Amino acid sequence: MYSHYVSVAEQLRDSEKENRRLNAFLRQIQRCVPVVECTQRECGRVESMLCEVDVLVVDLVLFLVHALRCSELEEKAPVIEEQRLAYERMSASHAQLTQRLQAAVEQSQEARGALDKAHRDNQRLAQENQVGVRINFLRRYSQALVDC
Repeated sequence: MYSHYVSVAEQLRDSEKENRRLNAFLRQIQRCVPVVECTQRECGRVESMLCEVDVLVVDLVLFLVHALRCSELEEKAPVIEEQRLAYERMSASHAQLTQRLQAAVEQSQEARGALDKAHRDNQRLAQENQVGVRINFLRRYSQALVDC
């Protein structure tokens, strides 16, 4: 219970200290920027100055976002490098597999050509064989007729 009281008291002191610091900062700003009545022309100049300040604030925010992104990139650099190396390995593997596939396609085409040639030779030899068988038959038949 006492420790809780001490921690709450410390938080109160810290918040009061922060409050005093912020109030002092606001007083400094009020001293630097006095509140004045202005004509329409002066108000236009003030508005343009405020626009310039807005542009500067936007530039600052963009710079901070860029810095944050750079910081995030630095943190992610090892992962990105690992992914890049993996991509390079996969690209090299893809190129090698593409070459192997091309070689296999060429071998397949050569084998198909050889098979087609073998089929044509087989058909030709089968026709020649049939002609040879018919010639032998006719030779035997004519010999049998001559012998009779």
